[in-house]
Amino acid sequence: MQAGSSTLQTGVSAVADGNQQLSTGLNELATKAPALTAGIDQLVDGQTSLTAGLTTLSDKGGDLVSGVKQLQAGISQLSDGLAGDLPAIDTAAIESELTTVGTSMQTIASSVQAPADSAEVKAVQQTAAFKALTPAQQTELMTALQGAVGSKAQQQGAALASAKESLTNVATALQAIGDAGLTEKVTALKTGVAQLQTGIDQLAPGSEQLIAGLNEAQTGSEALVTGAKKVQASAPTLTDAINTAAAASAKLANGSSQANEGVSQLATGLNSASTGSETLNSGLTTYTNGVATLGEGVTTLHNGAAELAANSGQLQAGASQLADGTQQLAAKTPALASGVGQLNDGASQLHDGSTKLAEGSNKLTDGLTQVASGTVKLGDTLGEASNKVADTNLKTANAKMVAKPTDLNKTELSKVPNYGHGLAPYVMALALFVGSLTFNVIFPIEVPVSYPKSALSWWFSKFSVMIAHAIVQALLLDVIMVLGLGLEVEHMGQFVLVSLFTSLAYMSIVSFLAITFGNPGRFMAMILLVLQLGASAGTFPLQLTNGFFQVLHTALPMTYAVNGYRQALTDGLSNGVVGQTLVVMTLFILAFNALLIGVLHLKRTKNYRLEGTIEA
Repeated sequence: MQAGSSTLQTGVSAVADGNQQLSTGLNELATKAPALTAGIDQLVDGQTSLTAGLTTLSDKGGDLVSGVKQLQAGISQLSDGLAGDLPAIDTAAIESELTTVGTSMQTIASSVQAPADSAEVKAVQQTAAFKALTPAQQTELMTALQGAVGSKAQQQGAALASAKESLTNVATALQAIGDAGLTEKVTALKTGVAQLQTGIDQLAPGSEQLIAGLNEAQTGSEALVTGAKKVQASAPTLTDAINTAAAASAKLANGSSQANEGVSQLATGLNSASTGSETLNSGLTTYTNGVATLGEGVTTLHNGAAELAANSGQLQAGASQLADGTQQLAAKTPALASGVGQLNDGASQLHDGSTKLAEGSNKLTDGLTQVASGTVKLGDTLGEASNKVADTNLKTANAKMVAKPTDLNKTELSKVPNYGHGLAPYVMALALFVGSLTFNVIFPIEVPVSYPKSALSWWFSKFSVMIAHAIVQALLLDVIMVLGLGLEVEHMGQFVLVSLFTSLAYMSIVSFLAITFGNPGRFMAMILLVLQLGASAGTFPLQLTNGFFQVLHTALPMTYAVNGYRQALTDGLSNGVVGQTLVVMTLFILAFNALLIGVLHLKRTKNYRLEGTIEA
């Protein structure tokens, strides 16, 4: 019996452990149920979007098939048209024409001679009859012969005209042969078209299969959405069932614990029963002796049973109260334990706070000591300062020295009435560069008007336009600034010269970049403009800029343009500044126009070599 009870206890413990694991799993399942519901909602939304997309794709599938068929028909028409449009070139006729021309030219070259040196004239002069004639008769005869030979020369001239016409026909045929060289490219194009048509033939059935597959996918997607919605509708019920199972599992775990306790009590009782059986054996002897006493005990027992029956109600009520009190004590035990823990934590915090308070009190004491010491030092220092102030000489001269320790000496190189006049040189130099850049953006400066016979003639045709625009924009700017805006100019001649040379230099630089590099060259001109804005020192002194702009300062044309304008407007620098500006601008004009001539020579050699050969 004891062995069976041990086995029972072991099994009950295993059941309790399993119930505990089941309870844990159900709790986790209940926790994850909201996430499952949210995932099902997302699945339904995603499947709805998928169904809409598949419907749109299926609707557009018919357009795809129609477009493929139209492309296939267009390719067939292109292939047939290419086969019928190739020119037929008769090279045999051209060779025959060239042979005829060569023969005619040789005949004409061998037969054309001066009338006086022809074979007919010489034969007549050697005859005896000719020699017997008088000089007047000989002259008359020679005149007649020359007339006959002149007629023959006219015939030969007609033959030359025919040969020239044949040469013209040959040139036309040669040009046709050059055009016919495209036949190979057209043949290759036809081959590519045939391959493309084959690929489209293969694509058309595949597109139809794609549309059929999309229709099936759409049907399956709708079924999936329906199933997902059913799962979504069942999700709350599943969640409630999981919560119920979790609660039942918890109760089962509690019942298993109680059963385990009962088994332990049963084992204890069995052990007690074993001990009692031994006592029973020894008590049988005593039983015999006690039978006599039994009679007396029965009487006493009867009386006690009656008394017990009378008090059984009170005993039962007390047992119920005891059971209730035990349950309340068990229920309040966790709260009591938690309160004890909190009390322990509070005591620890109180101890830590008391320690920190003691440390802070010590620091406060030290700080008060330092404050007292500092107060004493402050009093001593203030006393010394008061004595020094009393000893200070407060005369008028010392007061003026303190109020104004230095004197400033100002030397004006030039004077302008307002800030606008001071900024005018910078703005005018900027305006001329922007005007040159705008002209090269609008006007196709790199395109020749006609076939360039030489690089120099090409350059001159462009330079004539460039110089005209540069002069007009410079003079127009000067007129607007002086007459329109009231700009005060000290040296009008220097002012106009600086404008003209600056405009020509800017136009040469920007035109060179535009003709040489095209649109990238125009972009490089814009970058050059930005660099000049910072390096020309037109708004602020050069010393306030960084080292990069200080290095570029003397290498850019706008620097000299700004200095030249400043001298012409205010006479604040020197006449040598204007001369330097004109020399530098002249060097820029010559250098970039020389480079431009070289570039035009290369472009003519590369792009117009074939045209020049035919024209020659």
